Amino acid sequence: GAFVFSFARHPAERLHDVFIRRIARAESGAYTMVQMMMARDYRGPGPGEMASSTDALLAGFDAFISFVESNLGGRTALRIDPAWAPQSTLLAEYARETPLDFIGRIERLDEDIAFVMSRIKSPPIDLAPKLKASLARVEEELPKAIWLTRDREIRIRRIFERDYARLGYDFISPN
Repeated sequence: GAFVFSFARHPAERLHDVFIRRIARAESGAYTMVQMMMARDYRGPGPGEMASSTDALLAGFDAFISFVESNLGGRTALRIDPAWAPQSTLLAEYARETPLDFIGRIERLDEDIAFVMSRIKSPPIDLAPKLKASLARVEEELPKAIWLTRDREIRIRRIFERDYARLGYDFISPN
């Protein structure tokens, strides 16, 4: 009688969000090693330098894309973090335990949450405003109009090809 659901996000927007939240804003700790590898191996700014300018953030994002490609390809000594692991892989792992009835999209948050609430016969809940506010703060830090280029998304699509294909995403970058 359970209704099992999850939410996915466009791979390019998800990677950007992970970069801003976990790498560019990272304090000393779990992601410092990633920052150091990005600076040493992928020509990115060093820890603490990414917040200095938009150019530094963009250079950091480019280095992070390269790092993630290497990390997912098994060419780094660091574990694959679920924050940037392919969503299709994570969803398949979850589904092995309990099949998913529905995969919503962050991009259609209001409609998909309403669908889930109707399926579980629950009164509507207002999760969307809090999540949207959080997403807006990340967007303000490095707006899509600046970071989303066709070249970057081609690189991201190459890394997350299965997410694009299996989750039905397409390019969102400008031509």
